[in-house]
Amino acid sequence: MKKFVVPLQEAVTGPLHVNWGISRRLIDDDACGARHFSMYVNTLKAGLKTEDIRHDTEQGWYILSGSGKIHMEGKTQAIGTQMAIFAPATGGVHRFEVDPGEDMTYVLVFAPPKRD
Repeated sequence: MKKFVVPLQEAVTGPLHVNWGISRRLIDDDACGARHFSMYVNTLKAGLKTEDIRHDTEQGWYILSGSGKIHMEGKTQAIGTQMAIFAPATGGVHRFEVDPGEDMTYVLVFAPPKRD
């Protein structure tokens, strides 16, 4: 049965990449019938420096907790709580550096939806 409300504890949960943190898929076609986007709440480990990440979908993040830096399109910018970030579908290669001492948790939206 498709849901309109998905509590975090009912998210499809698993590892984020190899050992970066936790991925929690809340909204997608399987859970809700959403065909045009997918939504996650992910957590990156404190002190993590990711490798380059590339997607062919637009992405939007909203930082709930933690801080660090994002490197995208040759620019580096500090990021933290109550900030939104956009990565275009083309040229949106990015990587994160999470400050030590606190994990970074964020809402992530893919449009069109990410296919796991």
